[in-house]
Amino acid sequence: MKKLFLTFITLVAVVAMSLMSVYAATSEKPAADNTIHSSMQPLQSSSDPEWQRICQEEDYIVQLINGLGQSTDRAGWQFNLNFLKTNIDSIRQIPGVNMDYVNDYIQAYDLVTQNEAMGNSRQNISPRVTYDFTSAVNYANQYYSTYNTAYPSWDSLGGDCANFISQCLYAGGKAMVGVGGTASDFNNWFSSGTTQNTNLVSSTWRGADDFRNFWQVHCTKYSKFTAVDATSYAFGWTGDAITLLDSNGRGIHTLIIVGYATGNDFVIAAHTGSTNSTNLSTIYNEFGGGYLIYNMR
Repeated sequence: MKKLFLTFITLVAVVAMSLMSVYAATSEKPAADNTIHSSMQPLQSSSDPEWQRICQEEDYIVQLINGLGQSTDRAGWQFNLNFLKTNIDSIRQIPGVNMDYVNDYIQAYDLVTQNEAMGNSRQNISPRVTYDFTSAVNYANQYYSTYNTAYPSWDSLGGDCANFISQCLYAGGKAMVGVGGTASDFNNWFSSGTTQNTNLVSSTWRGADDFRNFWQVHCTKYSKFTAVDATSYAFGWTGDAITLLDSNGRGIHTLIIVGYATGNDFVIAAHTGSTNSTNLSTIYNEFGGGYLIYNMR
């Protein structure tokens, strides 16, 4: 009888420890509630430098196409993309045409087409490498208002947001891919050196839209959201990356989750608008297209 009693006590202890382990794993995040943040309108005068550049570029493309006898607007990006690609040779002959804008627009929306084809979510992918989310968050909190001199700053070339979040993920154990390879290859993700050199830092490391393309493939899972609510709160965790989208699906700004806030909200950190204390609910729809969360664990 004594032996049976001891066995029973042992089983109770094991169950209790298991329950405690489950609680410890889930108690990192406070419980969700019924709060929904979904009424924020896109900001038409965002100070984000990449957004301002994109607005200038897209307005230019619309004016260019309309000047060639068409009728389009910024929302008609599929038509615009097809028109530019079909008429690229004649467009090159236009005196004073800004081919940098034309080529960048084509590249950007070819990428949007590719990204959108992956779908709004991807689930249940096995983690690619062990991820220390605590180290990623600690790095974000250490360098959100400063710049780690081991990396170049990209503020003067459209913004430093993706570069900073890439650093955070690397600090959390995400391995660089394709170091020394082609920087424009979307399969690569790396940063070398301390000066601005687009041949030494992959576009997926430093560019918001290219970052999106890489991590939609390489994260554990991702999903798109158009509100900050219990559903997005259940999906995201500290150390996860976020891309803010515009209404056409271009990735504009890159963030990392560093904490939780009441009302099913996340606290985010970022460069180019340096912060480690902004609630996602206040900026999630800044560019009109919602956002993606990439699970990194």
